[in-house]
This record gives sequence, structure tokens and C-alpha cells, in this order.
Amino acid sequence: HADGTPLRHAKVTATFIRPVMQGHDFTVDLVETTAGTYESKQTFPLQGLWTAKLSAQWNGTQYKTTQDFMTR
Repeated sequence: HADGTPLRHAKVTATFIRPVMQGHDFTVDLVETTAGTYESKQTFPLQGLWTAKLSAQWNGTQYKTTQDFMTR
């Protein structure tokens, strides 16, 4: 929320994209583990640069963000 309170009971997905090599992208559902915290443990098929595209559906509104990260 804009006021900083956690987004509870949302449907959250993450799409992991390997920007330097095609054929390894995948999408997972995240689980709410505590109030407004969503998680999913993943094993990535390759090390290196990935992009996570996160999407949350809550109360008729869709929220999106993107984050690049490295795996080792």
C-alpha cells in the first residue's frame, strides 16, 4: 500500500528471465509466509545475471516491479 502497510492475501508471481540466454525462463507463485511477505525457494539452472519480474494482484489492482540480480 501507499501508506506502507503490508499487502495481505495477494496473488503474487515471479517470472525469472535469463537476459543473456534464451530457454531458461520460468514463472512461480509466491506464498505469503508472514503478513505481506511472499517467498518461494528456487534452484536456478544457471549462475549469473537474472531478471525477476514480480506481479501482485490485490483487491482488483495489479502491482508490478522488476529487479536484476546475480546467482552464484
